[in-house]
Amino acid sequence: GVESHRIIVTELLPKSAEFLAKGLCDLYLDTPLFNAHTTAKDALWSGVPIVTLPGEGMASRVAASLVLLIDPTAHTIARN
Repeated sequence: GVESHRIIVTELLPKSAEFLAKGLCDLYLDTPLFNAHTTAKDALWSGVPIVTLPGEGMASRVAASLVLLIDPTAHTIARN
């Protein structure tokens, strides 16, 4: 489990503060059926690594595509 003090929930933030908040994360864990799109881009831009599992449909491969654009040797893409 994750200790409750490590989970931060905020109100809507201005874009400049949103990037700073996302940069506080240790890891972005993506959802398998409908991947993060803009949120994944924002997380990567903030320097946060993403763990993702690409599926068969386009919507489930977006985060893996973004990760590979940043680092073609990325080890954060699950295959099984």
